[in-house]
Amino acid sequence: METKFTQRKSIQIESFINQIKREIPSVDEIIDLIWEKLKFTKDFVRKNFGKAILKFDEEATKEFRKYEQEAIKELAELYVRSNQSKIRKKLKDLIKMKEEEFISKLAEIFYEFSFWVQQLEKDLGNMRKARGGRHLRKSSRNF
Repeated sequence: METKFTQRKSIQIESFINQIKREIPSVDEIIDLIWEKLKFTKDFVRKNFGKAILKFDEEATKEFRKYEQEAIKELAELYVRSNQSKIRKKLKDLIKMKEEEFISKLAEIFYEFSFWVQQLEKDLGNMRKARGGRHLRKSSRNF
């Protein structure tokens, strides 16, 4: 059973994730960027269609991953900002601890953040699936 606190926290996490996802370029923007970057000629594409599609997909995937990594970094910053006082207190306490307790207590901070990452990763995975199909259709039209 969810409490009002966990519901508010869930809404807060979802809000942060939506904010971050809006910063990831659309499929069309990525395709246009990669098309400009690779500068394939029509002659090259005609003679090397398979190679061109694979190279295009490889570059587009790299670009998507770059934005996904930036999204996770931004999520970490939002997590730390929104939990700053709790994290500061835990870090002050950590300094005094012996190695095993230090590791265990520090892992708790990462564990709490992992829920945020899981939610973002679930959404990014869904975006990847949707983009994958659209990316192939749109890029093959360009070819």
